[in-house]
Amino acid sequence: MKNYIISIIALQIISVFSLYAYENDAGDSTEITIVKAMRDELQRNMLNLEYQDYKQPFFISYSIADTRSLFINATLGAITTSNLTHNRGWIIRVMIGDYQLTDENFQDVGDGGSNYNQYLDLPIDNDYYGIRRFLWESTDRVYKSAAQTYKNKITTLREKNITPEDLPFADFSRAPKIKKYITGPEFNFNKTKYENIARELSSLFKSYPEIIYSDVSIILLHSDAYFINSEGTEIKLPLTSSTIAVSAQTMGDDSETLADQVLYYYRNPADFPDLDSMKEDVENMLNNLSVLRHAKVFDDTYSGPVLITDQAVAQLLAGSLFTGAGSLIAHREPLYSNPQMAMYYGQQSFSNESKIGKKILSKYISVKSLPKLNNFNGIDLTGSFEIDAEGVVPPEELVLVENGILKTLLNGRTPTKNIKKSNGHNRYAIIGNIITKQIGPGVIRISSTDVKSKDELKIELINKAREEGLDYAIIIRPISRGINYRPVNIYKVSVDDGSEELLRSVNLKSITTNSLKRILGLSNNTIVYNTIIPEDVGSGLFNSLKSGSGIANGLPVSLIVPDAILLEEIEMEGISKPLSNNLPIVDNPVGK
Repeated sequence: MKNYIISIIALQIISVFSLYAYENDAGDSTEITIVKAMRDELQRNMLNLEYQDYKQPFFISYSIADTRSLFINATLGAITTSNLTHNRGWIIRVMIGDYQLTDENFQDVGDGGSNYNQYLDLPIDNDYYGIRRFLWESTDRVYKSAAQTYKNKITTLREKNITPEDLPFADFSRAPKIKKYITGPEFNFNKTKYENIARELSSLFKSYPEIIYSDVSIILLHSDAYFINSEGTEIKLPLTSSTIAVSAQTMGDDSETLADQVLYYYRNPADFPDLDSMKEDVENMLNNLSVLRHAKVFDDTYSGPVLITDQAVAQLLAGSLFTGAGSLIAHREPLYSNPQMAMYYGQQSFSNESKIGKKILSKYISVKSLPKLNNFNGIDLTGSFEIDAEGVVPPEELVLVENGILKTLLNGRTPTKNIKKSNGHNRYAIIGNIITKQIGPGVIRISSTDVKSKDELKIELINKAREEGLDYAIIIRPISRGINYRPVNIYKVSVDDGSEELLRSVNLKSITTNSLKRILGLSNNTIVYNTIIPEDVGSGLFNSLKSGSGIANGLPVSLIVPDAILLEEIEMEGISKPLSNNLPIVDNPVGK
């Protein structure tokens, strides 16, 4: 399905986006060349793009990201990949019509194909005319596609006897013109240093023959992103990330695959822990996997209270509040050229907007977006940002939920019924190795007016399970605390004596905002958690947490949340066992 925004996206970046408050108006040779080429070609196309009976564009924007990245992969002490690369990615957006009616927000029959399969490469040299030639050729193709879509949209409106003036709200909102050039600190790509770290960490697996798969990946990225549009906005933003991911898999005696992962996720590689600390974390992960192999297999069904602690609280709230149909993100249903398309696509919820002014969470909970907050209690907030991907500056504070009542949603420059202006949350998002724009949070603070200690919440968990006639309750607890991503362990808690038993083979069913209406309590201690919200987490949140399935792709976000939450009811069941024995026939040679 063709994107509602007619654009070409080829920014190959895996990153956390960081903004640093230092303006640089002079610029270096790279900046001067790229920006001048973008300015000149944008102005020329705005004046001269006109073809047959197509309308001229009223809006064009260009993005170019000048990116250097280091990718290292190792297993069992040996480097398998080590590449230091330089590339330039790009986004082109062309709109036809005017702010009231554009070619966007329209779904036509036959959309889904691509006519962008062949295009020039964007030069990585500071070649002024090479960059202009690339923008010229690419803009030409995007313009023709957008212009045809606009014609089709006008035809559809006429068939439905709708005039542009009849539309309840505009297709595109206005935004102030800004000019801001932000430069980040130096970024150290020490290839030899990080190859040695990868070797050292991956060598630890040689002593664990029960581990059937192991991998250490290090990804360092620094990009300067340049954005200009025909409204006069110009920005330069540093986009940086530093990731070390150590992953492992083993199997239980029944062939169930068990995975775990340690992941360090920062803006700057200088913030990585020292090597000895990382080795200790990896050893803890391996020991936990060994214990998990022999944990009790869950072969029951459960519906009752669940206590969730530490990073798992942040993962739960991120998945429940900012992904799926019930998220705190504005979505606009497009105009369809065919009624059958509306019936099909209309089955999904395009927005939570109808619930504005209504209770969606427990009356004790408030949710605020604090996008520009870059530090909390001494912890760097990787989700912070000053300007979004459309060149819009977000407010210092945006109240999304107040005492359980929905106040507004995150949105960009595409208006919806009740949210007509952008609040600056159309951010760069990581989808695979491609950058696109995605509306989503940066820094989120979730607070409660009714809090208790963790010990009090565990007592309440047991009492609630006893009231419901259950023999046990459930606790979901990460392996260790901190700001690093770790999968969770699930424990069966005895109602009689409070003892805990580790479980495996557990499948948790959907946890949504409806689950968050029935909160029995939150803790009185606050933690910070830097994470990534994948694009398609959905109800599989905790299953993905448990699996430790590689480096997540999505939107960097920082959450400031209570470190424990007691939910009244969550459903879970045992995972079906493999039909065949997948255990290796011959023992692992490693460690022998």
